[in-house]
Amino acid sequence: MERATRGPSETNTNAMCDLAVKSVLVSEDSFDPEWGGSFHAEGDIGVVSKKFDSTNGFGAKLTSRYTCKWNSKTDTIVSLEVTDPYGETRKLR
Repeated sequence: MERATRGPSETNTNAMCDLAVKSVLVSEDSFDPEWGGSFHAEGDIGVVSKKFDSTNGFGAKLTSRYTCKWNSKTDTIVSLEVTDPYGETRKLR
């Protein structure tokens, strides 16, 4: 029996996007996301935007923000952008 899907959950979207961001950091262990952030769903796509702290290659702690779109049907990151403390946005996916 196939279970009905209702689109992406906030919990799953946050988890998948946090993992994607963490994997591209210089120091994965320094990843410290804020609780909450913003979440909404667009059909099968979960969209989350939140701040996170991490340590750069020089050991300085920086606060950045990411915006991530996760497709719950295909279990893939559709889009991932990180805005650094200086306002520069990099598209990672």
